[in-house]
Amino acid sequence: MKNKLLKELKNKIYELLKEKMNQFYSDYIKYLIDYITDNVDIIDKYKKIVLLLNSRDYNFFNKNPDEIKSLFKNSIEINKAPHNFIGGFKIIVSDGEISYDFSIDNIINKNLTFIQKELSKIVSESEIKEIEQEFERFIQEQKLGIEEYLRKYD
Repeated sequence: MKNKLLKELKNKIYELLKEKMNQFYSDYIKYLIDYITDNVDIIDKYKKIVLLLNSRDYNFFNKNPDEIKSLFKNSIEINKAPHNFIGGFKIIVSDGEISYDFSIDNIINKNLTFIQKELSKIVSESEIKEIEQEFERFIQEQKLGIEEYLRKYD
């Protein structure tokens, strides 16, 4: 049951992110640029930098390359990723020896353990509440049964 809920939750997160990214695409692009800016010191120390993007983001940055290229001292190549992902970016440096995965898919997968723990807490708490409610119903039924029994013999 928990695995099914976790899978459904993950799918809902993906659907919601896709919807919001489409609805607020300019904000999402700003997020990408800010995220790259926050990590530029780590990335820009390499001579060869390849930025991999999903199809939609690649099309945007291919038309607006200075949005990214101006952030780096070294040259950067912007490519479409061979495997599409919902958003974020991947960086390959040093002739493919080192890569960084800042894709939203990867961020969700990295946090899946945390999400699973939180979901377990919720499921456990709800199961406990359900048992408590069943126990309270049982007690009420027993009280009613005793009261009825006492009225019969009164």
